[in-house]
Amino acid sequence: MIRKPLGTPTRVTLGDVCHPTSVSLTPQAFHWRWGHSDLLPGQPIIEYDYVLPEENPIHAGIATYAHRDNLDRFDMHDALECGFVLEGSVIRYWGSTRQKRLCGPGSVWFCPSYEPNGYRLVDTPCRVAVFEIRPQFVSSLHFAQAPHLDWLQPFTAPWQQRPRRVRDTAALMALGERLNQLLCKRSPLRRLHVQGIVTEFLTQVMESQKSGDRSPLRNRELHDRLQPAVELALRSQRRVTNREGAQACGMTVDQFMRAFHAVMGASFIRFGLRHRLQGAANELATSRRPLKAIAPDWGFADESHLSHVFVKHLNCTPSEYRERARA
Repeated sequence: MIRKPLGTPTRVTLGDVCHPTSVSLTPQAFHWRWGHSDLLPGQPIIEYDYVLPEENPIHAGIATYAHRDNLDRFDMHDALECGFVLEGSVIRYWGSTRQKRLCGPGSVWFCPSYEPNGYRLVDTPCRVAVFEIRPQFVSSLHFAQAPHLDWLQPFTAPWQQRPRRVRDTAALMALGERLNQLLCKRSPLRRLHVQGIVTEFLTQVMESQKSGDRSPLRNRELHDRLQPAVELALRSQRRVTNREGAQACGMTVDQFMRAFHAVMGASFIRFGLRHRLQGAANELATSRRPLKAIAPDWGFADESHLSHVFVKHLNCTPSEYRERARA
């Protein structure tokens, strides 16, 4: 779990709970927990629990921001993330503020597991649709009509090569409005409908890519084979080596390194580092332990090492992160 400061959303629609929630808010920040409907005005953080269960593999939401505040916000999570802009514009960041793209109406974005990503509001009011998806849901997608498609590719390609737009912007906007209507309804099949909308969104994206961008099915199979290494990294608070990951998957080190980067969009070492950074960030936000105690517990040499990694990946110092979480 990790906490992320928000801007000034005046309306938000939440999905993936047992009942729909559509709430009008003051221009103040608030506490928003995905998968729950507890909105507490006055809390200046957003808290996500991204370990999505198999029975509820997608969290969907639409948020509207009325005012620009010139703040950069970063987070990192286990879930895959994708979304699109319905109104206004934002700058999306991948990994750092140097890797960025301006996203206006019809723009799409994708982020793999444990990749630092963020945004800054530009033109308001701004309205965005966001999906957080259990990785196994995407990796298991397979349709006999298009067996060659690798549905993970939009998430795991290098950030510069990830999809930016779809061919039919009007169809994408209509999909966003359907999502908004769906999230405001009470229906025992609402989660299933959300999965259908996500699949339709991914289909629009894949259809808009050049045929040469489509990968064979092997990445889907490799994703399943790499799960022992992923689970090993996520269970550990220390640095897990490539050799340990390869042994867990029954592969040579070279095979493992190539396969992991191809499927996950990052090296195994970087993936583990991001997981440990997330753990340290969560402790900073939820405890009063000093940085010098948190750093070694999460596999960092000392507080200086953790501070360096914090600035590089989350664009702020640990003390700034803690102050923001407690404000």
